Amino acid sequence: MKIAIGMPTYGTIRTNTVHSLLKMVKKLPCEYNLLTQTGSYIQSNREEIVKMAKKLDCTHLLFVDHDMIFESKAVEKLINHNKDIIGADYNLRKLPLESTIKRADPNGAEIWVEHPNGLVECCAVGMGFTLINLLVFDHIPHPWFFLEPDKDGSIKYGEDMWFCRKAREAGYKIWCDLTAKVQHMGDYTY
Repeated sequence: MKIAIGMPTYGTIRTNTVHSLLKMVKKLPCEYNLLTQTGSYIQSNREEIVKMAKKLDCTHLLFVDHDMIFESKAVEKLINHNKDIIGADYNLRKLPLESTIKRADPNGAEIWVEHPNGLVECCAVGMGFTLINLLVFDHIPHPWFFLEPDKDGSIKYGEDMWFCRKAREAGYKIWCDLTAKVQHMGDYTY
């Protein structure tokens, strides 16, 4: 296994995110590359990171957003499940707290199957801390990440929900490890 740790940024990475990364890479059981992509559009940053990871012949991509903190063994938990797409549970940066895990898509189709050891099959996960087998991208049409507006111009799908929808349409299951300790930082730690 060779992991690309992909960090899409708007130009900065939180100090506590760097601390979490340093602790994590010391314990990684495999080879890794750290890839960053800076730009104004998160979906474009994610697209470029996937392309870079493929050029480096990585087998997996771990997206870590620039504002996440996490336990050092969080990625090992994801690796050990041996799933094509698996994320961690964390909250959106808003109050009241709301998980990034989606039980249902915007059309109401619900997917939520609980398995042992905190593993859940769900409709979608946020990409802030998600491990993806890079072969998945060979089976999903471009764009892999996109912001889709609804008829009123509001965001119907964020880039992470877009990806999960496309992956499910291609036959992939979306998983989440509820035991991996991950948090989202803002003015408050969510």
